[in-house]
Amino acid sequence: MSKLLSIGLVLMAMLQGHEALSASQPDSSALQNSSLSAPLSLRAKPEVNGALLQWQAVNGAEHYRIYWEQGRDVASYSPTLDSISADRISYHVRDLSPGALYKFVVSAVRSSQESPLSIQVGVTPPAEEKKQMLQDSAP
Repeated sequence: MSKLLSIGLVLMAMLQGHEALSASQPDSSALQNSSLSAPLSLRAKPEVNGALLQWQAVNGAEHYRIYWEQGRDVASYSPTLDSISADRISYHVRDLSPGALYKFVVSAVRSSQESPLSIQVGVTPPAEEKKQMLQDSAP
């Protein structure tokens, strides 16, 4: 009987040790289940008929979504640019109307999970590129 009790105690100790070891091992599903943070430091630089958007990478993101709207807040609109690769932290938005105000936000996406939206930024693309005039120095 005491031999059986000893075996039972050894098995319990082994199981407890295994549980403690498992708890210290990183769980690959933990990253999948953790929430994504919003992309930080969103900036918009006006370009001729467009804008350059830049943001900081989000750990665990598979891709990014860009929401934008002309002249209004964008929080309630559908994504207009989806599946921007996670290895990109900038995007050139083209074919915007010169002189119009555009507002942008970005989110990070992993599987079906979407992060909160970034801060909103606005930009007004110029009508045409300013070119430096070069003068001929010949007499």
